[in-house]
Amino acid sequence: MAVLIRVRNKAAILRHGVWVSADAALERELNATLNGWIAETGGPAVSDADPELTAAKEVTRRVEGRIALRLPSKLGASVYVAKRQMKFNFDAIPAVTLSRRAPKRRVEPLAIKKKQRSKATGA
Repeated sequence: MAVLIRVRNKAAILRHGVWVSADAALERELNATLNGWIAETGGPAVSDADPELTAAKEVTRRVEGRIALRLPSKLGASVYVAKRQMKFNFDAIPAVTLSRRAPKRRVEPLAIKKKQRSKATGA
């Protein structure tokens, strides 16, 4: 789908997960806002029936704009899933420190210990 919004008397269109506008500054702001929202929340749900509209509503709310027109299409969530997958920050995972415990001793069954004792004593 495509979504047309108005922000500060300027228009922008969201189509296939990318904002386009005649105003380059507005276009950069909208794309940065969209990418920030996806990084924070993961973006629209995979099961969302209309992910473009969901994304447009959130970005419009954040930049204090309004949705002027929306055109339905068959675009699924795949565009946003791809964006979300590329934005995971695996470097932010904290390092895991393992404790330095002595290794556990292997406990042998009592019957084996008795046989070893009897061999040692010669009985």
